[in-house]
Amino acid sequence: MTRYTTKDLTRVSELRPYERLTPETYDMAKRHTFLTALQGECPHFQFGYENDEKLFVYVEGETYTRGWIGYANFNDTGGEEKFGVWSKKIVNGKYAPYSLQHNLKTSKLLKNAVKAAKGYLNGVTTWDLNGAYFQYVDTAVDNKMYSFKSEVFGKNNALGLRDTDMGTRVQRELINLFNSGHEFLDPDLPPKIAELIEAIGERADNVANKFMTLVWKDGNKVRTGEVDLSVVWHNSLSEEKVYDTPEMLPMEIRNKISILQVADDETYLMDTGMRFGEDIFYVQV
Repeated sequence: MTRYTTKDLTRVSELRPYERLTPETYDMAKRHTFLTALQGECPHFQFGYENDEKLFVYVEGETYTRGWIGYANFNDTGGEEKFGVWSKKIVNGKYAPYSLQHNLKTSKLLKNAVKAAKGYLNGVTTWDLNGAYFQYVDTAVDNKMYSFKSEVFGKNNALGLRDTDMGTRVQRELINLFNSGHEFLDPDLPPKIAELIEAIGERADNVANKFMTLVWKDGNKVRTGEVDLSVVWHNSLSEEKVYDTPEMLPMEIRNKISILQVADDETYLMDTGMRFGEDIFYVQV
């Protein structure tokens, strides 16, 4: 099963529009021949550069590119120059998943390369997007939960309490004495016990909510899906819903997106969610 990572997602906004350069090398001429042939078959395809080696392919209105085409020697050692199509939809089991060739299809024949491009250069889906960002969000939520646990541990440690059965029993006795108005001989104990009680309360009040709504502002559309962070990423996204405008989203989601838009990027906010850039939001509802 193919999984996108954030490194696989190239934004159309980051590209330079394609223009034929002169003078051009043999490789550049071959790429242009590939582009021309593909554009003849798929006139809706548009092309752009991130660098001078790859021609990224996209359709107007899309946030992310579909992949790229090129002409080069794509082997690490040996080999020869060929037409190449790169897409995460391509899976070549002969190569390691982290290698370029794992998602690359090559051919010496132009017609075969065009056929591969037509078959594999499909748009990025909400499912693909969740595969790329799911682990980041899940880890951020877990880290937040751990911070509450760590805070309690620190307050226990300040009182000399250890994470043992006896430590827990002594903790309960100290809290009971504090709440009953007991006068401690050591004046440093009451404020430390009060801090411990507060930390325990915060931990109890902030139970991890593993259910989120992924909201993707994809060009002129808004795509959403329900995500369950407690299951593996490829089973976590429910059926996609598509809205014509952000104003059509449920009010609760719109309100939380407004909060996330002014929050730090890639920072999890308790009971609110997390954003990636200006168009990807994981919203807790």
